Amino acid sequence: MNRDKYTINGLKLPSRLIELIENDAWKAPSNKSGIKELLKLPEHLKGRFDEFDDYANFETYNLKLITGESLAVKKWPTTDWLEDTGAMFLGTPDEVVKPGVIDVDKAILIADLGHGSDAPFTLDYREDIHNPSVMIIRWGKDATKDNRWMKIADDFDSFIEKVGIKVPN
Repeated sequence: MNRDKYTINGLKLPSRLIELIENDAWKAPSNKSGIKELLKLPEHLKGRFDEFDDYANFETYNLKLITGESLAVKKWPTTDWLEDTGAMFLGTPDEVVKPGVIDVDKAILIADLGHGSDAPFTLDYREDIHNPSVMIIRWGKDATKDNRWMKIADDFDSFIEKVGIKVPN
């Protein structure tokens, strides 16, 4: 088995994600209650961000899409159509909603809330190169300046546990 294919942008996918991919088990669970619970806004942020209301479209990316989306995200900071609205996809630093921004050099996109949702789930390698956290973009009332990247799980293992994705025995 070629494990180099599991290194993207110089970042190695978490071993549990590799295991899920290799066992054809990196799939959205049929029961979406875990993802719904994971993405609930805390009380102090209600009204500041849009609520995610359609969890049924949660989908995981296959390895080809993980690679493609993760290479594409590196182009965001230099993309002409983002010049005036960089905060729309890159976010803005925020002391309350951390980290607020995405570091495109230390991010791997792994899933989203469905085609056209513009709500990717991202492995964030900034704090720990070997054990990335998981974050998602939260859309604010004015997408050109209010969007923030929010950490939703300290690591990939806790993310899949909360979502309800089972690791094969």
